[in-house]
Amino acid sequence: MTALAGKGDAMKTKQRIFQTIFALCLSVALLVGMTGGEVYAMETNEENVTSVKVNQVGYYPDASKIAVISGSGTKMDFYVIDADTGEAVFGAQAQRVGRSFCANFSEVSEEGSYYILTSEGKRSPTFRIAENVYQELTDALVKFFYYQRCGCALTDAGLLSHKACHDWDANVYDVNEKKTGTMDAVGGWHDAGDYGRYILPQAAAVYQLMAAWSKNPRLFGDATGIPESGNGVPDILDECRWELNWMLKMQEPDGGVHPQVHSKNFIPTMMPDKDPYELAVTPVTTESTAKFAAVMAYASGIFRGIDEAFAERCLRAAVLSWRFLEAHPEGLLDLVSFTQYSHTGTRESVDLDDIYWAAAELFRVTGEKVYLDKFISLQGEIGTQHDFGWGSAGGFGTIAFPETDSELIGADFRKQILADYVAATVSDPYRLSTSVSNVYFNADTNWWWGSNMCIGNDAYQLYSAGELGNRSDFWIAGYRQIDYLLGENVHSTCFVTDFGSIFPKTPLHGPSKAGGGRIPGALVGGAYEREDFYEDSPENYYCNEVSCYYNSALVVTLAYASVCRNTAEEVIPGNLKKTDVSGLTAAKILERIRNGTSEEETTGGKTDSATEPTTTGAGQASGGCQSAMREMAPMAALLATGALIRKRNRNRKKQQGGCVQ
Repeated sequence: MTALAGKGDAMKTKQRIFQTIFALCLSVALLVGMTGGEVYAMETNEENVTSVKVNQVGYYPDASKIAVISGSGTKMDFYVIDADTGEAVFGAQAQRVGRSFCANFSEVSEEGSYYILTSEGKRSPTFRIAENVYQELTDALVKFFYYQRCGCALTDAGLLSHKACHDWDANVYDVNEKKTGTMDAVGGWHDAGDYGRYILPQAAAVYQLMAAWSKNPRLFGDATGIPESGNGVPDILDECRWELNWMLKMQEPDGGVHPQVHSKNFIPTMMPDKDPYELAVTPVTTESTAKFAAVMAYASGIFRGIDEAFAERCLRAAVLSWRFLEAHPEGLLDLVSFTQYSHTGTRESVDLDDIYWAAAELFRVTGEKVYLDKFISLQGEIGTQHDFGWGSAGGFGTIAFPETDSELIGADFRKQILADYVAATVSDPYRLSTSVSNVYFNADTNWWWGSNMCIGNDAYQLYSAGELGNRSDFWIAGYRQIDYLLGENVHSTCFVTDFGSIFPKTPLHGPSKAGGGRIPGALVGGAYEREDFYEDSPENYYCNEVSCYYNSALVVTLAYASVCRNTAEEVIPGNLKKTDVSGLTAAKILERIRNGTSEEETTGGKTDSATEPTTTGAGQASGGCQSAMREMAPMAALLATGALIRKRNRNRKKQQGGCVQ
C-alpha cells in the first residue's frame, strides 16, 4: 500500500507540474497576436482537465442542456460554438450556483457538433446534439456483456480474446465448508474485473437489461457484433439469455439456488482461461433463491413471443423456487466462508424485500391470487419498497406492481403503492431532494464504492417514478444523472471507457490488464468517499473497476431517457441574460479576451434583458412521457436545504450492495 501511495503522489505531482506549464503556455498563446484561420482556446485531452463540464457524448435536440463552469468571478459569459464552422450559435450570461456557474443552452437544438467557450477563454470538450446521440454508446454498453462471458472462447475480442475459461465442474460446499459434490456451473458473465459469477448482483443486471429492452425495443438492434448477431433476436436479449441459462444451472431440483461460483483462491492478473484454481459453489440461500424467482418470472414474460419454450422453462423455474421459499419460511441464511475470500458471515433477515419482488413478478406473469396475497402481506410488513441496489432490490417489485393489469388489485391499494413510490422518490435524501440541492444534480452524494452505479440506479428510479406518477421534473433530474456520468462532473470525465474526450484509460479489469488492452463501453465505479476523489488506475477497485451491474444501470436509464423526454423550458436555473451572437465567431471572442474588449464593444451592445428563473408550484403532467411539465424551483433557493440533507447523508450508514440498501 505504501508503494502504491508513493507512486500515486508522484504521479499527482507530475500532473500538477504539467498543468501549470500548460496553463502558462496557454496564457502566452492568448497574449501573442494570432492571425488567420480559426483559433481555439484549448484542446481537451487526457492531461488537460477542462473547467467547462458538459455531457461529452451529447444531448437530444429537445432535451435540457446545462454546462457547469468553474470560475471565481462574479460574472461569466458563455458561447455555444459550432465545432465545424467556428461560429457562435448562442450566448448568454451564466448564473452562479454555489462555487460554479450554470450555463443553460437548452434552446440550441439543431443537430451538429459543438463546444462551449467562456468569456475567460476556456472551452469544453466537443459534444454532439442529435436524435441518435446515444445509439453508439448504448450498443457498446450492451456489447460489454459479451466481453464478460465465461465458459466460452472469445475469438473476436482483440487483445481481450481468450480460449474457453472455467469450463470444468465446480465443487459444491455446505455451510461447514465441507465438500458435498460437484455440479456443472459453466457459463454466465464474469461479475466485474474478477472472474467470480454471482446470482445476487447479476440478478439485478440481467433484470435491468430486460427492462431496458421492454421500455424501448427500437433502441436495441441485432448487429452489435456478438456471435448471435443477425439471428433475428435483439442482441441485448441474446446476452440476457446467456446469463439466464447459467442461472438455471445454479438451481437445485428442490428449487433452491446457489448464490455464487468462484475460484477458491485469489486470482492474480491473468487471462481467465489461465485460471488454475478450484471452482467452488456456495450453499443455497433464501436471498439468491428469491432473486432468482423474480428474474425468471420476469424473463418468462419478456421471452413470450420470442421463444415460447424458453419462456415456459423460466416460468417453471420461478415457480419451483417459490415453492422452496414457502417450504423454508425461516430462511437459509449462512454463506460458506472460504480462506482468502471476502464473502463471509451470515445475514440478519430472511430477505423479505426479495420475496416481495418475486411475488410481484410472479403475479404479473401468472395473475394468480396467491402471489398478490403475499405481496400485500409483505407490503404491510415492510412497506412499499423503493431501493434499486442489488443488496436490496424491492424497488423492482414496486415498479412491477402498478404496471400489472389485473382486476384483483383494488384501486385504492394500487393508488397507495404508486403514491408511496412517488413520495419516496421526492423525499428520500438519495433522490430528487438531493439532486436539486447541488450544482451537478447528483441524486446520491455519499460516494459509496461504485458511486456511478448508485447514480445510474437513482436515475432509473427518477425516470420510472416520473413515468408512473406523470412527473417530468423527475425526468429532468434523471437526465442530469446521465449528464454527470458522461462528463458533467468535477473530474470532467466521461466515466465510460472509449467515449467522450476524457475517459478512463486503465480500468480495473482482469483480461484488460493481462492482455494489454482495454475493455470498451465499460462504466467504471467513479468517485469514492468524496466527490473530488477519482483515480484512473488498474489497481483501484473502488474507483476504476468495471461491473455488469454498473453497465446495466446506465443501459436501462438510457432506455427510459429515449422515451421520457423533458422540454427546454423546464430547465433550471436560467441564464441571467442572453447575448446577440450575430456574426460572432470563436476567433472574435478570443480576440476580445486578448484585447480586453467588453462584450458590448464586440457585439454592438445587443443583449436581452435579464431574466431570472421562475418558480411554480408542484404540478401534474397531463400527457405521458412526451408531455411538457412544470418548471422546477430554482436551485439556488434550495442550497440551504441541500446542506441539511448532506449532513443527514453523512450520518447514514452504508449497507451491503452499494447505494441505499
